[in-house]
Amino acid sequence: MFLRAWFTGKKMINISAPIDVILSAAQEDKYVFFHPANGTLKVEAIGELPDSGRRVQWVRSNDANHTPNTAERDAHDVFTNEMQNAFGDKISTIAFKNNPMSVQPNARVLKSSEIKEAVLRAKKIQSLYEGIMLPTRLELSAVRQTPQFVACCKELGLNAQDLPAETVDMLLEQSLMQYCADHGPMIDHHTAYSLLADVIKSVSSNP
Repeated sequence: MFLRAWFTGKKMINISAPIDVILSAAQEDKYVFFHPANGTLKVEAIGELPDSGRRVQWVRSNDANHTPNTAERDAHDVFTNEMQNAFGDKISTIAFKNNPMSVQPNARVLKSSEIKEAVLRAKKIQSLYEGIMLPTRLELSAVRQTPQFVACCKELGLNAQDLPAETVDMLLEQSLMQYCADHGPMIDHHTAYSLLADVIKSVSSNP
């Protein structure tokens, strides 16, 4: 997807990492105005609700004449989607469970305080999951040349010593975290072993 950036008068906002940009906007003012259109996500930090009659500073797209249409998603939908992209379905659901987003008069606006709270909760849950997943990572570690890792390589007809151990461990960590982000931190040995095998096959086919 082609992504663009806009200049606020202070800094350039790059929208290639939506959650980071959304959080940055939330830290600047009371509300965040979401404007998804034409394959891009425009994010605007504003001091008052749109159409309130108060002067606000908006981050505008290159097309100042653009009028949002009814097909564009509302702010809650956009933010929920970006939270799922960043943290996975399971973590996002938990983060929102006890911290539901309030409904605003303008459907494309969210409170900055609620955005910051949701992202903070998701990061805390993610950190907790990382701790729970640590024993599994150590058990399958390529750097540590664990029996499970060596056995998995042997089953695939590979020599464990020939693989870039640090790369394998890094990719395995990413794979495990993606799994628990979508399903929760409890993972059985068979599933974890299968994820390790997928990582090994991927690394061995791309030396």
